[in-house]
Amino acid sequence: MRDVRELENDNVALGREERTSQSSLIVRFYRDGAQDTLQRTLAQMLKYDHLDMERCHDHMQWMFPLHEPSMFATEYEILSEKDVTDLRASDVAKSNMRAALEHFRCFLGLGFPFDRDQWEEWASNGNHNLLRITRVIRSLRLFGLEEEAHEFYEAAMQAAEMRNLSKVTKSFWKNALDGPVMGPLQSGRGGLIGADPGGLPANLLRMLFNGGIRSRND
Repeated sequence: MRDVRELENDNVALGREERTSQSSLIVRFYRDGAQDTLQRTLAQMLKYDHLDMERCHDHMQWMFPLHEPSMFATEYEILSEKDVTDLRASDVAKSNMRAALEHFRCFLGLGFPFDRDQWEEWASNGNHNLLRITRVIRSLRLFGLEEEAHEFYEAAMQAAEMRNLSKVTKSFWKNALDGPVMGPLQSGRGGLIGADPGGLPANLLRMLFNGGIRSRND
């Protein structure tokens, strides 16, 4: 006859299987180590070197998922409200997000200590990594990691000030940090993205500052 502990262990296992079967792929990717649609895991992405991080343009949507679509990327998932709730409730998922953040900060030279020489590789107006920073700030907040989002923003702003990045870039980072977590990306003027800033059309601005372009821009 089986004892109580064995039955309890079985119940835990069954609960875990049921939870996993009901979860979306992005939640399983972050929480359970599942592969993405290209058969990659987060653990594999965290081994990307600087060249991989720079040249690969279809991993950022998995490392730093958002609740809005990217018009130039197809092999990724969009966070639902349930996904956000599940990820925030998972210590494993949040720990993995912190690891992804640390990896990205190191890539940018924003780790501890800063590598200011690395800033020359990305901290210039028009560089696609400026757009990735917007995505990362928003994704951290979706995971409930507000403190980490603020710390990353402050680190990026140090590079921005030293490298004289545009006010437009800095305003988008600020709005990514302070805007509604589940809301749309806002323009530097505080409204929903329209024909401004820079005279760019609304759909292009949304793609750029979400970090979702797959060619030269992420």
